[in-house]
Amino acid sequence: MRMQFDDKLGHRGLYHKNLIAARLPDGRQIIFEFAGKAVPGVVQIVREDYTKNGKWSHSRWAVELADGVIGFVRGQDWETSQWLNSKRWPAANLDADAASEKADGSAALLELLEAQDALAKEQSALGRLREEVAAMEEAERVMTETIATRARVTKAREAMQRGASLSDLRAILT
Repeated sequence: MRMQFDDKLGHRGLYHKNLIAARLPDGRQIIFEFAGKAVPGVVQIVREDYTKNGKWSHSRWAVELADGVIGFVRGQDWETSQWLNSKRWPAANLDADAASEKADGSAALLELLEAQDALAKEQSALGRLREEVAAMEEAERVMTETIATRARVTKAREAMQRGASLSDLRAILT
């Protein structure tokens, strides 16, 4: 799913948060703030724009969310500056949402970030291993070609000593 995030300051200096909700493999849901950076397997940045305008300077991101990942914006209320989702919620729902976000979010987010870090390290190790294997394959190819070339050169020299014709020597060397 594609969506837009930005860090533009609102009227009266009000802010908003770009949030992402994801479900961990164990079924727990976590909510974390999009910080303008890609998170492998969760959110990828498709396009990034920056507008320079003094106090009103801001960045805008077009992002691609992975399957099962939801993005949403929570802004401050115009009158109270309390954080709201894109619609007004009854206070009890808002409080319950804020409490559930704080309850599991930190540990679950750390778990997700650790898992992503481990995945990135393993992918990096896999890339290095692929490079090593490619270098070994290239070395084997060069060695095989060296042996074949050496054999042709030896055969051509022996043929030259026996007085082989030029066409015979060409045939041996190709």
